[in-house]
Amino acid sequence: MTLVNKTLVSIAMGLALTACGGSGSDGGSWSAPQMPNTGSNSQEQTDRSNSSGTVTAAFVPTATASMMLIPFNGFTLGKMDANRAAQNTDGSYTKFENYELTGDKIAVKDIAGNQNFAIGRWSYGTAKQYKSDGTLSSQDVLQKSQNLYWTYAVYNAYTQGATSVGKKTCEVSAFTKPYLTNWGDGSSSTLPNLATSTAGTAEFELLADGKATFKISITTTNGRSTNTATYSPGQKADFATNSGIITGATTIDPTSSINSNGQFLVQVGQGLNKEVLLIASYTNQLSAKGERYSGQAIFTCK
Repeated sequence: MTLVNKTLVSIAMGLALTACGGSGSDGGSWSAPQMPNTGSNSQEQTDRSNSSGTVTAAFVPTATASMMLIPFNGFTLGKMDANRAAQNTDGSYTKFENYELTGDKIAVKDIAGNQNFAIGRWSYGTAKQYKSDGTLSSQDVLQKSQNLYWTYAVYNAYTQGATSVGKKTCEVSAFTKPYLTNWGDGSSSTLPNLATSTAGTAEFELLADGKATFKISITTTNGRSTNTATYSPGQKADFATNSGIITGATTIDPTSSINSNGQFLVQVGQGLNKEVLLIASYTNQLSAKGERYSGQAIFTCK
């Protein structure tokens, strides 16, 4: 896995944080700890053994094909070798070079996509990570815990000169259903493993090639509590040519970037018809008790 050596902007729990991924590394980790549900939750096990969702068209990779893979605790992102990450006939992805979903039975939920992207949530099977020499590094048996999932997004990274300068109208293209990643203070053992609903909005304006302003708001509900997490990186954000990674070591103003209890990892994608894609992996804290739900979202701006 080749990762782009850029600083990633992460907003978590009222602090401006950064996480770095370097060439040759297999990823990084969120700043906030994520605690798995080991099965003590009293609610019934969610049906997770069958795939769901569909794509309207197969993803069309270009020279900037990229991926964002979110295991339960961490993240991996960078350029994707399309020859080593084939899309399945149902539109899902179950292999990304050093990562693979395996087993006699596997399932992917929330499958969605078109020629510009693909997204999904690994739900059933054994998610494995391999070292560069092909030996097993780690694995998660997803169905062993009620809220253990991996999510992914596939897209083509932003290409300089491919999109006109100006404001874009953004629409939600897809969500993975947010899942419980932290029980917070642990006062409730019956928190839903999956959010009951999620919604979002986005704004994007390309000021010049490599300079843009944007804002993402995502509302998550678990049937008991609701929160809207909003992220806007100061007055402008830089994104390096062909990387699609939002950076901002010198342009992020923490006082104006932190709007709510949320955490965002944002990348910029390029559509085949000059669309801009905002790919967001997020964690939303729903109440003062600290319970958090995580998912991925795709916005298309044109």
